[in-house]
Amino acid sequence: MTPDVPKLERCPQRLGARVVEIECVVAAEVAKTRIAERLDAGVDASDALPSMVDLLRSRFVAWPTAHQVDTSRGLSHTVESVLRDAPL
Repeated sequence: MTPDVPKLERCPQRLGARVVEIECVVAAEVAKTRIAERLDAGVDASDALPSMVDLLRSRFVAWPTAHQVDTSRGLSHTVESVLRDAPL
């Protein structure tokens, strides 16, 4: 089911909230490795499987209004990047 994007975009405006769109980007192999590691640890609540990565990528719809953030270098670098570069 495709979300009603115009309706979703209006919601924060009605509430007086500011929206910052951030798209986390990482190579497919990195995503697969991270998912496998989380599964092995047995502590992740996600239903994601490494085998799902390629399928999800093939169905991804371009998000031109989002600020892309490279998440390949870990959480602290990602947060620093967002705080430095995203239109907050």
